[in-house]
This record gives sequence, structure tokens and C-alpha cells, in this order.
Amino acid sequence: MDFWELLSEGIKKFAGEIIAAILFTVLFMLFPSLRKFFKNRNSDKNQLDTKQIVNVVESTIQEKFDSQKINTELIQKQTEARLQAEIQKEKLRLQSEKLLHEQELKKIEDARKLLEETRKQEQARKQAEIQLQQANIIPVNSSQQVDDALQKSNVFQNQLVFTNTDAQSQFELGEKFFQQENYDKAFSCFQKAAELGYSDAQFKLGECYYEGKGIYEDQDEAVVWFEKAAQQGNTNAQFKLGKCYYEGKGLEQDDEKAISWYEKAAQQGHSIHVRQMLCSIIG
Repeated sequence: MDFWELLSEGIKKFAGEIIAAILFTVLFMLFPSLRKFFKNRNSDKNQLDTKQIVNVVESTIQEKFDSQKINTELIQKQTEARLQAEIQKEKLRLQSEKLLHEQELKKIEDARKLLEETRKQEQARKQAEIQLQQANIIPVNSSQQVDDALQKSNVFQNQLVFTNTDAQSQFELGEKFFQQENYDKAFSCFQKAAELGYSDAQFKLGECYYEGKGIYEDQDEAVVWFEKAAQQGNTNAQFKLGKCYYEGKGLEQDDEKAISWYEKAAQQGHSIHVRQMLCSIIG
């Protein structure tokens, strides 16, 4: 190998060492920067991964929340729908019951009117029979003769016209029938005398209604006649009216009014039983 070849080889080797030294120096100088760069890169990557995880978690929670919210709203709507259906069903049931109740009330009212009309006709016939018996026109308990006599004597035409308007006589006759337990005829006499304002007859008429003798039982109507008689100072009626108020029969229960009527009866000399009733109320 000649000189030039050795020189060339030496130069190449020297140049390689210089380049290696330069590269090493450059790398040594750049190492802190590179280290910082890679460190920051890893940090950014970690932050990115953390943010992604947070986003995924938030997304999952939101999806679950939305799903739960939808389920809750669906359940609420279903509940409201069932409740509305139940309310509508109950309204229909109440309307049906109300309609049936109104129909029943109408039937009862129609029956009551028919019964009242029949009762009035029967009372009129019985009163006519009593009047004719008193006048010795017909014998007792002869219904056919009553009807014939009424037609012949023109006593019954659309309404009854009685010649005997003596309330006391009507009442006394009613008392006789009542003692004989002929309550229908007794009621007719008491009613005629009561309508003429005779207080004893008004009281007895109230008793008939109260006990259902000679007429259907009607405590409300009984109280009406008790009060009419009591207002006229009838002590029996005053006592009975006080008892009705005390027991709440035929009217609303009221101890004060009961005491008031008992006291009025006692002041007019009613039996000691009144005072016993007063004591039981007052205590």
C-alpha cells in the first residue's frame, strides 16, 4: 500500500472520529431537550387518556341517567293513565247509581202520590159515612149503602160537604172510635176537628201519624200537628214535642228545644214525668 492510500485511510478514519465526536457532542447537548420533549409527550398522552376516560364515564352516566329518566317518565305516564281510567270508571259508576237512585225516588214518589190520593178518597168516604151515620141516614158498616146514600143525597160531588162543623163533636166521636180500636174512623174524625183548629184533635191526629194508627206512620207529619197543638197551649202536645226534640224523631235532635217544651208543659201542670225528663237531660 502506497503513501496516498495510507493518507486517505487516515483521513477517513480521522474524519469519522471527528464526525462521531461532533454527533456525540450534539446529542449530549440535545439530551435534556429531548428528555423534556419525550416527557411532555408522555404527559400529554396521559392527559389525553385521562380526558378520554372521563368523557367515557360521563357519557355512560349520562346515558344511564337519560334511560332512567325515560323509564321514570314512562312509568309516570302509565300511572296517570291508569288513574284517569279509574277516575272515569268511578264517575260512570256514580252516574249510574245516581240515575238508578233518581228512578227509584221517582217510583217511590209516584207510589206515595197514589197512596195519598187513595187515602184521601178513603178518608172522604169514611167521613161521609160517619156524617151520614150521625144523621141516621144509613146503618153502621154498610159500604154499599154509604155510596148509594152519598149519590142520592148529593153529599159527595167532586168534594165532600159536611153539615156538622162542630170540632168538639168530631173529636169526641173520634175518641169513641179510638177506644173501640176503630182507628180508621178515629183518624177521620180527628183530622176533621184538627183542620178546624181544635188542639186536642190536633194532638190526637199527631199521635195517629206517630204510631201509624188509621194512617201510615209518618213522624214528620206527626211533629207538624204536635207543634200546632203545642202552640195553642196543649200540654200533652208540648210534652210530646219536647220528647220528639229530645229523641230526634221527626225533626233534628235539639236538647235546648226539648227542654223549652218540657218546661212549658211543666208550667201548665203536666205530670211529674216531665220533670223527670228534664232532670235526665240537664243531669
